[in-house]
Amino acid sequence: MGFVAASADQALEAKQAAYGDAQFFDQLSGDHQLEVIEICAARAEKPSEPEV
Repeated sequence: MGFVAASADQALEAKQAAYGDAQFFDQLSGDHQLEVIEICAARAEKPSEPEV
Protein backbone atom coordinates (compact mmCIF):
# COMPACT_ATOMS: atom_id res chain seq x y z
CA MET A 1 0.00 0.00 0.00
CA GLY A 2 1.47 3.33 -1.03
CA PHE A 3 1.99 6.34 1.18
CA VAL A 4 1.62 9.90 -0.06
CA ALA A 5 4.86 11.72 0.67
CA ALA A 6 7.19 14.26 -0.89
CA SER A 7 10.08 11.78 -1.05
CA ALA A 8 10.83 8.09 -0.79
CA ASP A 9 12.46 8.68 2.58
CA GLN A 10 9.32 10.33 3.94
CA ALA A 11 7.17 7.49 2.59
CA LEU A 12 9.42 4.93 4.30
CA GLU A 13 9.23 6.86 7.57
CA ALA A 14 5.42 6.95 7.33
CA LYS A 15 5.29 3.22 6.57
CA GLN A 16 7.53 2.34 9.49
CA ALA A 17 5.56 4.59 11.84
CA ALA A 18 2.31 2.91 10.79
CA TYR A 19 3.37 -0.72 10.38
CA GLY A 20 6.80 -1.19 11.94
CA ASP A 21 9.18 -3.54 10.14
CA ALA A 22 6.48 -5.67 8.48
CA GLN A 23 7.29 -6.38 4.85
CA PHE A 24 4.34 -8.67 4.13
CA PHE A 25 0.66 -8.55 4.97
CA ASP A 26 0.80 -11.62 7.23
CA GLN A 27 3.48 -9.96 9.36
CA LEU A 28 1.00 -7.25 10.42
CA SER A 29 -1.11 -7.52 13.56
CA GLY A 30 -4.77 -8.40 13.09
CA ASP A 31 -5.77 -4.77 13.68
CA HIS A 32 -3.34 -3.52 11.04
CA GLN A 33 -4.46 -6.20 8.56
CA LEU A 34 -8.05 -5.04 8.98
CA GLU A 35 -6.98 -1.41 8.54
CA VAL A 36 -5.21 -2.24 5.26
CA ILE A 37 -8.26 -4.16 4.00
CA GLU A 38 -10.58 -1.26 4.85
CA ILE A 39 -8.31 1.32 3.19
CA CYS A 40 -8.03 -0.78 0.03
CA ALA A 41 -11.80 -1.29 -0.07
CA ALA A 42 -12.39 2.45 0.32
CA ARG A 43 -9.95 3.20 -2.50
CA ALA A 44 -11.66 0.64 -4.73
CA GLU A 45 -15.04 2.30 -4.15
CA LYS A 46 -13.72 5.76 -5.05
CA PRO A 47 -14.52 6.53 -8.69
CA SER A 48 -11.36 6.86 -10.70
CA GLU A 49 -10.60 10.12 -12.44
CA PRO A 50 -10.48 9.96 -16.23
CA GLU A 51 -7.04 10.07 -17.76
CA VAL A 52 -6.27 13.09 -19.88
